[in-house]
Amino acid sequence: MIRNTARQLRRTLLNWHDQAGKLLHAPDSRLAIVDELTRLEEFLQFYTRGVQRDIEFEFTTFRCEVLQFLREMQLGPAQTSRYAASCDKPTMYAAAFSLLTQKLLGVDLKRDSARWKAAFDQYQCQDDGLFRDPALSNSLFEPSDWWGARHFALIATAAYDAIGEQPAFPLSFLDEFCREGQIEQLVAEIDWSMNSDHDNKIMNIGCLLQYARDRQCNSQAGNAVTRLKSLLLDHLNPHTGLWGEMDLNNPTDLSRAIQFAYHLYPLFLYDNDPIPYPDSLIDNTLATQNPYGGFAPHRNSSACEDIDSIHLLLVASKQTNYRRHDITKAIRRFRTWVFANQNDDGGFVFARQQPFVYGHRQMSSLDNESHLFGTWFRCLSIALAHECEDSIRNPFTLHKSPGYYC
Repeated sequence: MIRNTARQLRRTLLNWHDQAGKLLHAPDSRLAIVDELTRLEEFLQFYTRGVQRDIEFEFTTFRCEVLQFLREMQLGPAQTSRYAASCDKPTMYAAAFSLLTQKLLGVDLKRDSARWKAAFDQYQCQDDGLFRDPALSNSLFEPSDWWGARHFALIATAAYDAIGEQPAFPLSFLDEFCREGQIEQLVAEIDWSMNSDHDNKIMNIGCLLQYARDRQCNSQAGNAVTRLKSLLLDHLNPHTGLWGEMDLNNPTDLSRAIQFAYHLYPLFLYDNDPIPYPDSLIDNTLATQNPYGGFAPHRNSSACEDIDSIHLLLVASKQTNYRRHDITKAIRRFRTWVFANQNDDGGFVFARQQPFVYGHRQMSSLDNESHLFGTWFRCLSIALAHECEDSIRNPFTLHKSPGYYC
């Protein structure tokens, strides 16, 4: 293991040296070159820490570090958290991220399930079943699907499942999508060139329909899910295992196609439907890994880009032994990279060396600042990596919920 990690670090150093050499011969100003070299040096320091954390990983110690960060984000009871140290208000999103991270780390949440349920129920609106937090109100919250009302509803249902509870009211906003012709219209509106947020919208609505079907006994929701999956399969490319009209020889387009697929496949995975073309999916997903172990064409791959590829590799490898050795190597390289995104306070960043605003000022973080979304998603990606390597010895606690771990 240490020998493999040393080789990986050597490759990274060579790649870094190559980038530095290109900069020295670039026509840019001297100040710009110095600035980029400084950023490269900082990036390498983060990566080196990731190597050390990966080599020294011990679950109990890791668990204590992350839980300490979660406690530092609390603003009172365990159910009340801020998103990051630079935020000053508790939010429903922060509470959900904290709960889901604790679940991953094996914390017994059911003894406080009534408090957790009340913490989320207070935000649910009876008229449509969606959740709204006054601290997060802005013009993006209602229409968006990468963040906002429908997006949080799906995260909330995973949180309720984690504590064995259900929301106070049915998700009645879904009634619209149970009417004749509405699912067909939803699919007809998809931009297959992937220049929109339709993949998140399909995931949010489709997986919430599954939740309504299974937790709230809504048979009409079940019929809508069946139609939705059938229509999506009609658009799946058998040669790639992906959706869309992208140039997969272009690394940026390929990365976007993988992200798009990550948002659609959970509809099938939750219902235990087989992936139609796992070998092609594995080929394309492995091709998104960069020299540092992350899964993006740029060096500081985000938590979303990373987990999209890791999750697809996990579920595809459950159906086939195709390129098993390559998947194992990719997972080992990824583990070093994901730990490079952990800070000394125990939390994780969304993406190294850049600030991040997730829909609202109260869900924003500074350059290299730990926050609850990054911490939850990075911990989940580590858990999925362990599941892919050895599901029997995986120390993390995964639970199955629509749109979550499937």
